[in-house]
Amino acid sequence: MPFSTGATGATGATGATGATGATGATGATGAAGPGGGAFSPGLSFGITTARDGIIGAWQGPNRNLHDNSAGDPNNMAQWPGWARSYVVQTDLLATLIFEEVPDENADFRIRHLEPRNQISGSVTFDSSELFSFKRPSLTEFRRQLDYVNTYSELRLDRSAEILSQTGYPEHFHGVILGLHPDRTRYTLELMAMAQLFATGVAQRVKHALACKRPDMFSSQIQPMIPMPGHGTLPSGHATEAFTVARVMSLLVDDRADTDVGNGVQDQLMHQAERIAINRTIAGVHFPADSIAGAMLGLGLGEYFVARANGLGVGASRGKNRNAGQAYTKTIRNRVKPARFDGTNISSLDFRMRDLFRSGERQSLDNESSVPVVELLEAVEVSERSMSRPLRWLWERAKEEWPARTASDMW
Repeated sequence: MPFSTGATGATGATGATGATGATGATGATGAAGPGGGAFSPGLSFGITTARDGIIGAWQGPNRNLHDNSAGDPNNMAQWPGWARSYVVQTDLLATLIFEEVPDENADFRIRHLEPRNQISGSVTFDSSELFSFKRPSLTEFRRQLDYVNTYSELRLDRSAEILSQTGYPEHFHGVILGLHPDRTRYTLELMAMAQLFATGVAQRVKHALACKRPDMFSSQIQPMIPMPGHGTLPSGHATEAFTVARVMSLLVDDRADTDVGNGVQDQLMHQAERIAINRTIAGVHFPADSIAGAMLGLGLGEYFVARANGLGVGASRGKNRNAGQAYTKTIRNRVKPARFDGTNISSLDFRMRDLFRSGERQSLDNESSVPVVELLEAVEVSERSMSRPLRWLWERAKEEWPARTASDMW
């Protein structure tokens, strides 16, 4: 494979995710030596007998070590990718609250905890809603079933994509950016961590909403791939794909984005759209699942970047080589909360540009102008909420794109 996140990381949780890890680099941490892993019995025995023959008399410590500073994010450089993944995922989830407190406005909410004051060793927090979900009724899902049946006509045309995307489809984003483990190992690792973060959040929402898959509504659906055993809404593939598309587009170019036809950001978003729609073609998701997943993924992508604080530490200037004009880097440490109301999904199909245009997330109304996806006033994700380990990884990934902003590629 031309690029891979490696098989040494944390296995994802969605569907048939397989061996995709969160390490971002191939091979280096395998079973061949100091990176960790398993020696064969013969090699282990050989190392033992060789040691007995070479070490001589025991002399105690004989290396001049420098102690690590506790809590230093630069310690991340010493750990293998799978260990870094657990560190970052713990940080990302630590400031999220998942609420199963149904009311007339939502069945499930996700909140961000923002630290405010530290007094005598204790920290106080503000809680802000990031996402809320109102599940569709069975009637709404039945209306959506017509789309699943119609999309099935594309199964033969899309079969290669669908079968290749049952796990994390990092290759489909990676070919757009020209990723390779030898030159973009940290970008690959960052992408894998964004995918894994999206998976964890999406699974929690799926559990709370407990919506049934298309094949439970009709025996004629007959999906072309094994039906995952968890709930249908939001689509995990849509959540993950749009999280990655947003994180990668902000990594490559951290200025305000614009519609650019077939540019990098546009291709990333259309690839995410295609990945999501392929799941409906395969018979395992409704368009409503993709709408909810894209809403969640786009928001999680911006939240991920805000927690890295990669775009929130000040402004800088550069030059747009195409237009020959200066720009000021956008400071993005605020995230707009989003609400999904599936009771108003009606006969809406899923289209990416209904939710993301001109570099910005969008609200979405149904045919009666009732909000299905509603964006609210932005909430602060300040430097106090920064994950220093994630910040370390963001900086390493950013270094892999020297002076290569999206304007250079567009």
